[in-house]
Amino acid sequence: MSTHHRGRSFADDHASDAGTSEFSLLLFKALQTADAFAVATPADWRPGDPVIVPTADSCGAAADRMAGAEGRIECKDWFFCTKQVSEADVENAIRAK
Repeated sequence: MSTHHRGRSFADDHASDAGTSEFSLLLFKALQTADAFAVATPADWRPGDPVIVPTADSCGAAADRMAGAEGRIECKDWFFCTKQVSEADVENAIRAK
């Protein structure tokens, strides 16, 4: 049985949390990180956690990623890769804007 109420958003469900301002700050940092590094942030992401890298543009690029040719990228499969973005890199990117 779902505990999600129709018509309520994720933010509504968490608005009563003691850390509402912390939630807002994390949401802001996640959006800024996604924009600055062209990545996606998974649920419950916090600065310093791995981020999701967009899918490779070609089979060759995917093969290179799987072989470790792109450095800091770790692939679970050809279509799902992550990379580490440090908390300091996140903060620097936000401050640079």
